[in-house]
Amino acid sequence: MAASRQVLAYLNKNQQPIDFINAARRLVFLKGNNSHDYKFSSAVLEDYQSVSKEWRDRFLAASVSICAGRARKTTRW
Repeated sequence: MAASRQVLAYLNKNQQPIDFINAARRLVFLKGNNSHDYKFSSAVLEDYQSVSKEWRDRFLAASVSICAGRARKTTRW
């Protein structure tokens, strides 16, 4: 919940969340360790622009509880 609140606060301040989206993509590549990490995050980042403006920030903020975050161990190839 704390991460979702932080993301929502960030998105409320920044009308163009491209920096957040780019950082999220980097985390997926560094921290993802199964196909669901990649599929879920890809779908969320793709669908973000399709969600109505009144809900899109909440949609993205809610997704962080499932996405791989900084605390997860970095994937070794």
